[in-house]
Amino acid sequence: MGWIAHIWSTVFPQTTWSFRWLAMANSTVGLFFVDQIVRRFAPNNRRLIVLILLLLTPVYDFHAEKFNANAVLLATWPAATYCFLRSFEERSNPIWSIATGALSTLAMLGKYYSIFLIVGFIVASLLHPERRRYLLSYRPWLAVLIGCLTIAPHILWLVRTGFSPFQYALTEHTGRGLNVSLWNAVLFWLTNLGYLVLPAIAWQLIRPGRTAFWTDLRSLESGLLLIAIIFLTGILLPPLIVCLIGSDLPAAWHLQALFMPVVVVVCSYKGNVAPREYIRFIRNFSCLALFALAMAPIHALYRNYHPLPRGRQFYHRAADRVSAIWQQNNMGRLAYVTGDDGLAFGMAFYGKEHPIYEHDIIPTENRKSLSTGGLAVLCFSDDASCVARLNDEHARYQNAKTQSFMVGSSLWGLKGSTKRVTVLMIPLSNSP
Repeated sequence: MGWIAHIWSTVFPQTTWSFRWLAMANSTVGLFFVDQIVRRFAPNNRRLIVLILLLLTPVYDFHAEKFNANAVLLATWPAATYCFLRSFEERSNPIWSIATGALSTLAMLGKYYSIFLIVGFIVASLLHPERRRYLLSYRPWLAVLIGCLTIAPHILWLVRTGFSPFQYALTEHTGRGLNVSLWNAVLFWLTNLGYLVLPAIAWQLIRPGRTAFWTDLRSLESGLLLIAIIFLTGILLPPLIVCLIGSDLPAAWHLQALFMPVVVVVCSYKGNVAPREYIRFIRNFSCLALFALAMAPIHALYRNYHPLPRGRQFYHRAADRVSAIWQQNNMGRLAYVTGDDGLAFGMAFYGKEHPIYEHDIIPTENRKSLSTGGLAVLCFSDDASCVARLNDEHARYQNAKTQSFMVGSSLWGLKGSTKRVTVLMIPLSNSP
């Protein structure tokens, strides 16, 4: 996620519209590779049907609009799956095995949850009827070799840092009771399956026959069988592990896999979609898209007066205000920012000096003396926990200053909701 955002921001300006372009470009790349998979199994009109069915889920639009460690998998999972299919089915070209190993590593670097995609590849290779031909060839072992080589620098970093990401995961996502884990598993299944309800209804309406789609699934061709096994592995294994270790399981971690059942169901259909049904399907989707476009200004106006709980619409204005206050107080270079995650990320992105985000509100040991620049701690004033930590930090530093100010949203010249922000400013070379 960090690599992609950095590369993008070296080409495009660091603005809201640019970042949303990045989010949509990431989603588009994912849909491109889904289309590459579909074209291997179905006629051209079926390719458009699959893409539209996926756009009927929140995955590739609402979920994708927020580019983060979950959304970045929208591109890497279909890309890795496509290369795995090519590697499994094509005997003579080693490039697809190399790409499978490299893209599996890229998916892992996006989020460790991608281990379930890799496990899905392994299970599919072992259960597929042509497993002997594949496993006795060089292709799976070349993919494993490339995967090990490309992940090796990250493994070395993990060793050197004491496996800090795993410590975070154990702290934040474990220690749940069995009842909590079971409930998380149920919500995980219900949410993922719920996202597929609208595409399932839409597909059932345009199929010429009204027979159950289970009939189509009885004779899956080779590649579709691989995809089906990968999906079933990914939807069944995580809840089982969660219940065993007492962890939680956000459904958002698996949304990037929902293209698989759509591809399998649509491409396994042996009949032809009638032109009349196809045109009606396109027309209905177009009407739905135009309705969503018409509702967007109404939703924006509503959010102008009823902000999201995290206060995302205030980040930009808060960053501009903090930058101005910092300069007015002649506090040197602003190098670090922390506090409320949303405000801190907003400051790092929108702030004039783009300070480095620090997760911990207390500076790390190698930064006790702020020799490279100052630190700003940002909190929403109604966040008692954050403000309490800010006040504790204020007492540790000389010449630190605290200031509160109001920020407000605005749309088409209409003033909306307001929120108070408190900032602690610790200047350059200020020691505790």
